[in-house]
Amino acid sequence: MLMFEVLILIYTTIGLGLYLIVIKNKMDMFTSIPVILFYSLFYLQGYILKYQTLSYIDIKIYLIAVTFIIFFIIGSYGKTIKKETTIDFYRLKITGYIIYFFSIYLFLISFYKYGISFFLIGKGTRTLLYNSAGFEKFAKDIMIAGIIVLNFYFVRPKYIKRFMYKFIFVFSFLIFFLLENRSAIVIELYTFLYLYNRNIKHINNFLILIFLFSTIIMATLGNSLIYSFKIFLITSSFHINITNIIYESFIQHEFYAWFEIFKNLHNVFVGGETFLQTIKSFLWPHFLGGEHFSLTDWYAENYLPYELFKKGYGRGFSFLVELYINFGIVLTIIFGFLIGKIFKKLENSGYYIVSAFIVSVFPFFWTGQLALLFKQYLAIYFLMPFLIYQSLRLLPIKKKKYVRVY
Repeated sequence: MLMFEVLILIYTTIGLGLYLIVIKNKMDMFTSIPVILFYSLFYLQGYILKYQTLSYIDIKIYLIAVTFIIFFIIGSYGKTIKKETTIDFYRLKITGYIIYFFSIYLFLISFYKYGISFFLIGKGTRTLLYNSAGFEKFAKDIMIAGIIVLNFYFVRPKYIKRFMYKFIFVFSFLIFFLLENRSAIVIELYTFLYLYNRNIKHINNFLILIFLFSTIIMATLGNSLIYSFKIFLITSSFHINITNIIYESFIQHEFYAWFEIFKNLHNVFVGGETFLQTIKSFLWPHFLGGEHFSLTDWYAENYLPYELFKKGYGRGFSFLVELYINFGIVLTIIFGFLIGKIFKKLENSGYYIVSAFIVSVFPFFWTGQLALLFKQYLAIYFLMPFLIYQSLRLLPIKKKKYVRVY
């Protein structure tokens, strides 16, 4: 009975939120609250669908998670205000090309070292290779940064149909596909659709819902389908059991991993230690001689079977769990409100590409960690393009008119 009551709590919270915010207030689906509510529906029920029963600890975890989402919504609720800003699109284009083709150079280094097998091996094996790799391990993340900037430049009337953009878009998609990187594919598609919706033609909310649901399919079936395709390339034999994949992936892995991590660590309290370690490793990164820090690796080493850990497999982590083990229940809920405020502030900023990106990485709450936010999202996706763009102001590049965007 408890399981049924918790499901009713989840469905009521999500359903009422979507009704009031999207339908009654006619909010665009491409804003943080609707997207977060949509993804929450799947991540919150994953554990229940697997185990069909709940303990006292399970109920406590669900109440914390639902309350976090509610306070996030309260913090980010409000009108989306379009502010005016100016952007030098010519320098923006050069910035995007510099970043993108640098990522190609890094991929060529990996190709030179490992051959075509680098793109055909499994994700776990590639993770182990990255442990001994140099700067080329960041190729995928740098390519994502490049495609975000180029999306911002090209997804405008008269520019979207250019051959160079079409080639880069399709090529990037194929690279992310071979690397089995679902989040990269989602970020590429989401930023494109967000900008298309804003700059070219409004997309119906129903079609947006279909796209969001397709990202759920990508999250659950993506790796299995990609792996089967790679086997086909090698052996010319294609065999896949959709029923088993749905059961194994949709119910038993993607949407309950965060809950199992929470359950294993619900008695752990580190008092902000992982946040301090993250800031330290960000300021003094591992490739410059600093200490490597990863909650994902720590959790895999201590809570997963040893043979899986040695093969490079993991369960990721969860930012929600990291908040809890660092600050406890009350501060975790307060953080939900403050993060919601930050999201709304970013959405109302003139640089609307920011809102396109932050919404596309919402599953980070369930599957990421603060170190990922600092090292990958902040340093590579934002700080690197910003520094290159600003540096181009110092070069004698032919001046182009600044274009106002809203």
